[in-house]
Amino acid sequence: MESSEITSGPTTGTRNMHNLRNAKREINHLRIDRLAMALLFLFVLAEHAVGQRAPEMWGDLEPGQYPVGFRTIFTYDYSRPSVLYSDWDGKLYPTAQQPGRQMQINIWYPAKVSTTDQHLSFGHYIDLMARQTDFGPINEIKRKFADEIFVSKTNALGGNGTFTEEKLVTLRNLRTAAYNEPQRIGEKFPLVVFPNGGSPAFQSIMSEYFASHGFVVAAGALKGRYGLTEDISARGFETAVDDLGFIISEVLKTDFADPERICLIGNAITASQTVAYQARNARVDCVVSLDGGFLSQFDQRILRQTAFYDPQEVNKPIMAIHAPHPMIDPQNIDHLLYSRQFRFHFPQMSEFHFLNYGALDKIVPD
Repeated sequence: MESSEITSGPTTGTRNMHNLRNAKREINHLRIDRLAMALLFLFVLAEHAVGQRAPEMWGDLEPGQYPVGFRTIFTYDYSRPSVLYSDWDGKLYPTAQQPGRQMQINIWYPAKVSTTDQHLSFGHYIDLMARQTDFGPINEIKRKFADEIFVSKTNALGGNGTFTEEKLVTLRNLRTAAYNEPQRIGEKFPLVVFPNGGSPAFQSIMSEYFASHGFVVAAGALKGRYGLTEDISARGFETAVDDLGFIISEVLKTDFADPERICLIGNAITASQTVAYQARNARVDCVVSLDGGFLSQFDQRILRQTAFYDPQEVNKPIMAIHAPHPMIDPQNIDHLLYSRQFRFHFPQMSEFHFLNYGALDKIVPD
């Protein structure tokens, strides 16, 4: 692993950290927000298990002290119109008219678990992919549609046609770390917001992991203006920022999360959208970019076209973790002078290891 710390602002400097042992020693001297510190520890330091058994899909990850609860909120943003389901090829799937913009919000949280609480299978997360714009209960038609979505997106994200429905059956039956809506613990925990267009099936492992270590994790799909698929444009970024604001507002209404401790995590294009949100919301404490698009010139050009993006307003700690990618270069965020930055490069990783695929590849290769 190659890593560095870039401190920007009135005082500048660079510190190289050559290995994880050095990183652990140096962290104690960094003046960063407590929430950013906690997330940094979880990303780069292994913690000891506390009486919990991690599911197979977690690989070498060690669970924290809390059982993990999971619930989904199906709600509407009545200030905006509904959207159609759309796939990555732009195909629209007409659905019945809805009363507002459909917002499926998935939440992982530290929980109290009883003997009657049941673990969820990974198939539960897959089924939710078919309920992004049509909130009706899952049935065989929707389940088949969810399978088709997951197979096609997996092949588009590097599966290259090798991922089949037969392989999907193996993943569907895997046990997750999450229980279905157990009682929550009666305190507020830091909020991590981790959106993804394939939510919750694409980022569930990391979300469960954080929840077991004392975080509430909220996820949802940041949709386009007219369809589920995001608009890769300045207008699309503004739409995504509105979605983020709605998700955070709804989660804070549940009283699960601490409104004074909020961090955003984004992979690929959503990293740019989370930075755009941080630039106009001072309540955000830190941003984590997982091979994020805002480390590219392309996304920087889009950000500069948005109405409220100002590099001076990007002033919270940023941890940028990236793999080799022809479009990604951390020098593209050198101009963010008011954000303390922590940059980690994993030269043997690929882009989609930052989602569930890195862990699931050990179970269903290729």
